[in-house]
Amino acid sequence: MTKDAEQTLLSLFEAFALKCMQLQQAVRFGDDNLVRVLDRELGPLIESVLAYRAEGIVGIYMQLQFLSNLIREDADDRSSVMRHSAALSVLLDRYLGGNAAAKYAAMLNKLSWKRATDTAHPENDSFLNEVILDALPDRIAVVTTDYRFLYFNPAGAAYLKKHPIELVGRHVVDFVGPDCFERRLRGSLDQCFAGAKMEFQMACRIVEERETTMRFRLAPLRTRSDAAFGAVLVWSDAVQPASAPV
Repeated sequence: MTKDAEQTLLSLFEAFALKCMQLQQAVRFGDDNLVRVLDRELGPLIESVLAYRAEGIVGIYMQLQFLSNLIREDADDRSSVMRHSAALSVLLDRYLGGNAAAKYAAMLNKLSWKRATDTAHPENDSFLNEVILDALPDRIAVVTTDYRFLYFNPAGAAYLKKHPIELVGRHVVDFVGPDCFERRLRGSLDQCFAGAKMEFQMACRIVEERETTMRFRLAPLRTRSDAAFGAVLVWSDAVQPASAPV
């Protein structure tokens, strides 16, 4: 997937995420007219994402992940689920042809995402098993080599008071702020992309909230050809040292 092609797809994700945030604000303020307008504008953005023809495995996965998130978010709306499921079938047929389900499984295997262990922490083998990650209480994200989120599990998204679909394609800077990103996280991600496993604590202002000391753990994701694909990021509140007895 070329940089220009990747940027085009990420720009579509960003536009969709921005529209979702605007829609949430309109709902919060009870502006029914604006809600209807924004809701209508989401349709063409979704169609643009689906119409995009990815050039590589990463782009294909991002599109499929986008559809999977839509199905999950609209689980209570049967007509929406059927519509999104039909779109998912179209994507699978477009990229994988006949016997799409088996070919999709083979595609994921080609990326060499190893089977998740019970603890699912970066100190273990690299992995990306979405079903397992979705069920874990840990806050987990997958970051691409251009510092954008490819995946957020529900626990991580809930901590940020967002839906996972709103975070796909967003830059890490939007999560930790420019100071924290440049001071430590960017360099640590670069080392992780080069193959290192990292664990450290750092004070960050997460999504414009008060500054909090967080514990970060990073592990690399690589293809079978050993090309850097991204990093698994797990973060939690830092464990404070026990106070000395008086």
